[in-house]
Amino acid sequence: MVLDVRSLWIEFAFDSIFALLIATVLVFVASFVFMRGFNQIGVLVVHPLRTMIDRMEQLAVFEYAAVGNHEVFTAPGWKARGDILQDGGETNELSAKSRCLAFLGYGENNKSRLGYFNEVTELDQSLTRVQMMISSWAKYCPYDVVRMILRTGEEVELGVAPQQVTIFFSDIESFTTICERLAPSQVLRFLSTYFTLVSEIITDNQGTLLEFLGDGILAVWNAPLAVSNHAERCLTAAMTMQSMVNKLSEVDPTWRQALATVDKTTLKVRMGIHTGQCLVGNVGAPSRMKYGLLG
Repeated sequence: MVLDVRSLWIEFAFDSIFALLIATVLVFVASFVFMRGFNQIGVLVVHPLRTMIDRMEQLAVFEYAAVGNHEVFTAPGWKARGDILQDGGETNELSAKSRCLAFLGYGENNKSRLGYFNEVTELDQSLTRVQMMISSWAKYCPYDVVRMILRTGEEVELGVAPQQVTIFFSDIESFTTICERLAPSQVLRFLSTYFTLVSEIITDNQGTLLEFLGDGILAVWNAPLAVSNHAERCLTAAMTMQSMVNKLSEVDPTWRQALATVDKTTLKVRMGIHTGQCLVGNVGAPSRMKYGLLG
């Protein structure tokens, strides 16, 4: 009896090649499924975490600006604030998870695939709340002071130091009479218009607005940040304010109402400026303090 060994080897070889092809296809399919799942994890977990790290870094240096009625944060040098791009990009008003789902093409209704990422979403929402609280806090305190506190990362304490500064103070003539004769809402609009423009002028000239005192404003130059030619910059701001007040008296309806109550064609803003050495720093009580001037 003669066995055809050659045909058996050929059949075995074909079977081996076929099995290898099947194994190769299965490996490719498994790799594809794994990489797709890994990519989803990367987008749903790693990318949001990286975004949150960026936002925390922005928070540490307190880079933010107003977008609509909200304050959001941005890294220095970005065109826009808090992922809100001028060319129509994404906004961080969406959660990190929502942005990633949109990128992957998933809807929020696909709950079965999202259960593992709730912690990431909660962390993102908590960070957003912290940003909003600090933004709100910055509206009550001088911006530069808040920024310094965040950058140093230290608890504030009472303390002052001598510093050569230029101090600015102003108030509106006849403001008491205006308050008596205008409705509260009109007084608020009148002051808000004035304070908004004056605040911008002070900031544009590198000053720090310390306080609103009724209708008065207290501002300082060369503290807390060093400013070269601080007296000159303060004078420039004061002259710009006077020009702005004259224009408001002509074009702003609320100001014209205020003028009518005191029978005047223009309102005067009295200003005082002084350059000298005083004590600058945190004053008050350990439980309640402010950044201010003494002397």
